[in-house]
Amino acid sequence: MDKNLVLAVVLSIGVYVGWFLLVGRRAPIPVPGAPPASVPLVKPDRGSGSSANSQGSAASSARRAPAQEVTLATPEAQARLTGRGAALAGYLFQGPLGRIELIHNPEPGFLATWPELTFEPLSIRKPRNVVFQAGHPIGFQIRKEFLFDLEGPLHRIRLSVSNPGRRPLQVPPWEVGLGPGLGTVPSEEAENAKLQRAVGLFAPPAGKKRDVLEILKPGEHAGLGRWLAIDNRYFLAAVMASANDFEGYRLERHSDDAKSPLLFLKAKALALEPGDVHTYEIPFYLGPKGMTRLESLHLGLERSVDFGWFQSLGRLVLKILHYFHRLTGNYGWSIILLTIFIQALLFPLTYKSLKATLGMKKIQPEIARVQQKFKEDPKRLNVELMELYKSRGVNPMGGCLPMLAQMPVFIALFNTLRNAWELHGAPWMFWIKDLSTHDPFFVLPILMGAVMFFQNRMNPMTTSDPMQAKIMQYVPVIFCVMFLKFPAGLVLYWFTNSLLSFGQQLLLRDRLS
Repeated sequence: MDKNLVLAVVLSIGVYVGWFLLVGRRAPIPVPGAPPASVPLVKPDRGSGSSANSQGSAASSARRAPAQEVTLATPEAQARLTGRGAALAGYLFQGPLGRIELIHNPEPGFLATWPELTFEPLSIRKPRNVVFQAGHPIGFQIRKEFLFDLEGPLHRIRLSVSNPGRRPLQVPPWEVGLGPGLGTVPSEEAENAKLQRAVGLFAPPAGKKRDVLEILKPGEHAGLGRWLAIDNRYFLAAVMASANDFEGYRLERHSDDAKSPLLFLKAKALALEPGDVHTYEIPFYLGPKGMTRLESLHLGLERSVDFGWFQSLGRLVLKILHYFHRLTGNYGWSIILLTIFIQALLFPLTYKSLKATLGMKKIQPEIARVQQKFKEDPKRLNVELMELYKSRGVNPMGGCLPMLAQMPVFIALFNTLRNAWELHGAPWMFWIKDLSTHDPFFVLPILMGAVMFFQNRMNPMTTSDPMQAKIMQYVPVIFCVMFLKFPAGLVLYWFTNSLLSFGQQLLLRDRLS
């Protein structure tokens, strides 16, 4: 194997992982403009005018009134709703390792509408519905109902605005908010700030057939996608608003939390004749980014799962893991089966690689003589070496083919194990309780380094450069240190891969020699 290429691969992995861990996947959102001014709350207009003094008095009284809270339990979460903007003030999701609070910051209100108003809860249709009502100072009435699906993860808001008065009313554009930010599991809280983002799935551009996932930019924007959302590594809060009722969105950051995106969907202005009622249906999703879970909704929400540079390969790896998981019931054994599967696919390349490596070993004395003879003429040296390789039927790059072929798989698996919700809290055996986090006792990376050390000692050294030979001795140490904080599932993959490669070399070496 060409040791220069091995070193290049090691450095490439280090650069990739360093960039991923230190820089993060998303840039912080710039500071937006000031939010719109609040609307004072008063009793609705029933057809006769109200004085400014009475409106101001009513608004002041309403602002002093504490908002009532309602708690509602579903099979997978406990929702806490507040009358301030008729919003979610808390959402405790039951994860595999305990409850997770997904409402990162309850102000100005998650899924709030008119957050300056205090809604009153009218009824709780247990165990799934909560109804709020408020009057707007312009004169229209607002009825907002949360409908939680007890059998699926997709919920709805049904919001109605009505004109109970005797005069036509104009409902100005209003907004429904997502954020600021989104909560996550305790182990991710330190990284959560840089992993939060606002995204949307939009119609394909001209000439394309596939919808486009876009990172949303700060400011006000016209138009809507199939859905708009905020997310982090493991969780997603998405709203599917109708283009008939909504005209665009606005993205800013929360003034008290510089890293948290705050997304608003802007409704169109609406004219209401006396007695008119207009109803908005707003489906929303709030929960984990499980691939199978999101695919079952057929809304394209699974596109929010980030697999890094090799999206298609990452999705394929996860599907294969799911298949093996159905067979074994354990993602650790599924990763081992995946490794065996990949090794079987790459066996022809492994065979050629070892054959090329042994061929290079046999002609090392001749290579040394050519290097000594033409050491003053680098150009001639390269020509003579190529002739030597050709005459002996040796490909100096042949030993690197399996490693190069596995790099996309390695990177795809790296991102899959870091970002796939299915693997969060997934145990293997003994002390490995969570394959998405590092081995707490560092046993796997040390074993992996030991296998790589013996594998390196068994491999014939194909370089005559003493410095390169010395550096190659430290490659197992470099990998061992680098993998100490990697997800245990990824280390398990690389350990199993190294062990299988070592066994293949033992079996094939004598035969090829």
